[in-house]
Amino acid sequence: MTDDFVTTLRLQLREAAEREARRGPLRRALPQPRPLALAGALAVAAVAVVIAVGALSTSSPPPATTAPHVVARLAIASQGGALSVAYGSIWTYDPSGDVLRLSPDGDIAARIPIGREILDGAAGTGGMWALTEERLYRIDPKTNRIVARIPLPPPSRSHTTVDPYDSAVWVGNPGSAIQVDLRTNRLARRISFERNGQDPRGFSGEPGLWYMLRRDGLLETLDARTGRRLGLARPASEGLPVAAASGTVLLQDGAGLAAVDASTGALRWRTNLGTSRINGAIAGDGALWVQGTPVSGRDQLWKLDPRTGRLLAALALPDFGVAGMATTHARLWIMSPSGLLTGIR
Repeated sequence: MTDDFVTTLRLQLREAAEREARRGPLRRALPQPRPLALAGALAVAAVAVVIAVGALSTSSPPPATTAPHVVARLAIASQGGALSVAYGSIWTYDPSGDVLRLSPDGDIAARIPIGREILDGAAGTGGMWALTEERLYRIDPKTNRIVARIPLPPPSRSHTTVDPYDSAVWVGNPGSAIQVDLRTNRLARRISFERNGQDPRGFSGEPGLWYMLRRDGLLETLDARTGRRLGLARPASEGLPVAAASGTVLLQDGAGLAAVDASTGALRWRTNLGTSRINGAIAGDGALWVQGTPVSGRDQLWKLDPRTGRLLAALALPDFGVAGMATTHARLWIMSPSGLLTGIR
């Protein structure tokens, strides 16, 4: 995975659903992976999808088919938070109130207490950012100290996602986002995602671009720095977006995934994974990794060829759901809703 591909279910199924209902569409991935924008994974709460953006197309040879296997299991937190890769570290948080800085091997290198419930968090664009009910906290990665506490406008919990992405930081909810002025550490201009009075169905993103699925079924491409519309297309699949890169948007499609061209909506590939829900996706080590819940049985990790969607390998996982995904040193990390960090190679 490249540096461009850095950033949810939480706790247990019931708690996860309640938390996701408050989050809205902005989400690490995903750079993300987070790192998605306003996401890079900006995923709707109804889907409970955590995404970190990855490469969905590449000119490199197809990835090897080595079977993935678990190489580490670490108890990191009482609850799981999203994962970000930045400043030589993996960043996450315990929603109960602590930001955690991890080494590339998953060990806790620093714990930064926030003292409030953390609704979302992601690293990049000038710091590690932790969102609480009433404030956005900025942490200096050089010192691991809180350097700004940015008040959020009322009402409480009206902002559910923080997205440091491609030289901008946004705080958002299903219908709008507010940009943070990085020089003054104050909230600046607001943009709306509503179209015809309706919030979008879902989001995905990649460096510099957001992809917003509207209620009328159209896929709108936006400039991630300004919110200006750049394009409009009707995708060949009616699924909800879960990831994007290189002009391709990945949608949950029935029991699997469909990749569509963001500019034209044309289908690039479709694959059936036999899943009832996609919980997370990320690119790394020349492959597209997808975590989902099958119609029956344990949660699975699928390794796909990002160019064609061809299934390369699969692995049954020890935990249910995904709070975050990241890759470091050819290792895939999955944070469970219960705070267990699993390393896969």
